[in-house]
Parts: sequence; C-alpha cells; structure tokens
Amino acid sequence: MEESNIHYLSLFMDSPIYLVEEEREILLQSALSLQNTEEKFTAEKEEDLNQVEDARQELSFEGGFEKGVLVAYDTLQLSDELKELLFKILDAVGCSLKDIALCHAGIMQEASMEQIEALNPAKIIVFGRFNHPLMHHKKEAYTVQMSEDTEYLFADTLEQINHDKSLKKALWLALKTLFNVTK
Repeated sequence: MEESNIHYLSLFMDSPIYLVEEEREILLQSALSLQNTEEKFTAEKEEDLNQVEDARQELSFEGGFEKGVLVAYDTLQLSDELKELLFKILDAVGCSLKDIALCHAGIMQEASMEQIEALNPAKIIVFGRFNHPLMHHKKEAYTVQMSEDTEYLFADTLEQINHDKSLKKALWLALKTLFNVTK
C-alpha cells in the first residue's frame, strides 16, 4: 500500500522528497498516535450507536404482555368510560392488563416497526387510526388478518364502538375468531 501511495504522490509532485532519519521516528509516533485516536473514536461511536439502538428497541407500554397481545388505540388518553369498555372487551376474551401491552397513539407514532417486531406480539388489536406503518396491514375493519406470525385486528375507535351497538357486535365476532372463543 505504501508503494501505491508513493506512486500517486509522484503524479502531482515533480521534485524528489527526502526523509531525514531523525524525522522518521517522529512521523511514526505521530502516525501511531493518530491511529490510536481514530480507533478510540470509532469504539466510542460504536458504543453510542449501540446505546441508541438499545433505546430504540424498547417499546414502552402499559401491562404485562404475558399472552403476547398488543393493543393500540388512537388517542393519547382513555376516559374512564372507554377504559372500562376496553377492559370489558378484554375480559370477554380471557385477557386482562397483565396479558397485554397497551399503547396509546403517542407511543405508537414514535415507535418503529422494528420495535414492534422486537416485541414479537402474537396478536395486534388496533382501535382507530394513527400515523404508523402498522396501519398498512389494515385491509378491512373487523376482519382478522394474518401476516407472518402475527394476527391483526383493526377496529373503529373505542368512542365509536361505545356508542354503536352494531360495531360492538362486529367487534365481538372478530374477537371470537381472533381468540378462538366459542361462547
């Protein structure tokens, strides 16, 4: 490699270059110092990137996620009435907060698909709409869709479901299919 560098150097320098023996030692030490600095910088940069990647891998949620069910909803906070409805829905299919990962729209919009995939949910239930690549899996509301190892169910907002009996029925039929409920 040193010879090719000297060759390229000769393309733009037309006078000879001389290296004095005393300066050779100084140049070698300088080069080693620069190399050590670059290696240290590279190691620190890799460590920083790993920390950022680890932080991105963690999806924050409420619940225990024991049954591998991710439930996402389109608002930042649920009213007591909608929270009660959600927990009644989950109870009807044999789930509670300890069984699910509950995420609001703010968390979901900041999360990447890699974070969701790292969580590895078996089932994902989405109430409403929000801006996230996860929504690309939606083909039809109240229909269970399978993609790779994950089952998806998209529904209207909890607010809409709470006020419309036909939406409650549609949700119940879809949940029966998703959770293999035979009631």
